[in-house]
Amino acid sequence: MTSKKRVTEVITGNKKPEKPKSVPKSEEISSLVGYYQAEKLPAKKFLSLLNKNKTDTLQEQDTKQCLEQLGKNDPDFKRTLELLHQALSIQTKFGRQFVDFAFQACRQQLKVCCDLDLNLEQPANILFEQILQVLKPKLEAKKPDNLSLNLLKASGFWLNHAVNLGEFELIDLLAKEFALQKSEKPNQTSNAIDILLRPDTNLRTMIDTLTVADSGLSKAKSAKDSEIREQQRRQKEYERAQALQKRLDEAKNELSGKEQRIVELLSNLEQSKVEKESLEKKIQDIQTVNTHRKSELKGHCRVFLDKKISPLLEDALEATNLEPPRKNIITERLEMVKEEIKREIKWLSTD
Repeated sequence: MTSKKRVTEVITGNKKPEKPKSVPKSEEISSLVGYYQAEKLPAKKFLSLLNKNKTDTLQEQDTKQCLEQLGKNDPDFKRTLELLHQALSIQTKFGRQFVDFAFQACRQQLKVCCDLDLNLEQPANILFEQILQVLKPKLEAKKPDNLSLNLLKASGFWLNHAVNLGEFELIDLLAKEFALQKSEKPNQTSNAIDILLRPDTNLRTMIDTLTVADSGLSKAKSAKDSEIREQQRRQKEYERAQALQKRLDEAKNELSGKEQRIVELLSNLEQSKVEKESLEKKIQDIQTVNTHRKSELKGHCRVFLDKKISPLLEDALEATNLEPPRKNIITERLEMVKEEIKREIKWLSTD
C-alpha cells in the first residue's frame, strides 16, 4: 500500500476492516472455548464430537477461560443451559465434568448479575426460593429477561440434580410464584384445562403438559396408596396395641389379685407361726407338768406299795407260815390291803 493511500484511509476513515478471527470447523472442536465460539453448534452434537474424538477430560485452563468470557460468549446463558441439559443425560465422569462446569457458571452469573452469593449449606428449597426472589422481578417484566429465565432453569436443574431438591417440590415452588390463581367463579374452566386446550396451545406443549401431569398424578396416586397402606398398617398396629394393652391390664389385675392373696397368705402364715409357737409352749408346759406329775405319781406309788401294801402282805405271809396258820391275821391283813387299794383307786379317780 502506497503512502498516499494510507493518508487517504486515515483522513476518510475508510480503512479496511480486519478479518474476523477464524472459527474452527465443528469437526475440529474439542474444547469448551470452541463450543462457545461456534455459535450454531448444538450442545448435543458438541458432546457427540468430543466422544468421537475420544476427548474425555475438561482442561482446567479451558473451563477457566470460558468462565471469564461467559458474559460475552453466552450473554443470555442459553448455550450453557443447553450444554447442562444434554450433559445431565450422560452418566459418565466426563458428563459430570460438564455438569459441574454449568453449575459453576450458573452460580457465577447469579453473583455477577443479581449479586446473589449462595450459601450451599442451606437446604435446597431455601436456595431455590432465594434464586426465585432475585430473578422474579425481571421475569415478571413486560418483556421477560431471557438471561433470568435461563438462569432459573439452570438453577432448577442444578438443585434437583446436585442438591436433591425434589421435582414436585421444585414445581410447587415455581407454581406458588408464577402459576395463575384458580378462578373463584364456579362456571369458569379450570386453569389446567384452559392451559391444555386453549387455542394457542400446540401439540408439543400439550404433550409436555400431559407428561408432567401424568407423572404428578402417578406419584400422587402412589403417595395416596402408600398413605392408605400406612393408615391400614397403623390401624393394625393400633388394634394390636389395644389388644396387648387389654391383655396387659388383665394381667395386671390378675397379678394385683395374686399379690393381695399373697399378702393374705403371708398374714395367715405369720398368724400360724404365732399359733404354732403358742401351741409349742403349751405342749412344753404340759410336758413339764406331766413329767412332774409322773414323778409325783411314781413317788406316790412307791410309797403306797412300799409303806402300805408291802408291810401288810408281809404280815399275812408270816401268818401263813405259823403253825397253825393264823387265818384271822391273814384275813385281817388282806382286808386292810383291799381297803388301801380302794382308797388309792379313789384318789387316782380324782382330778
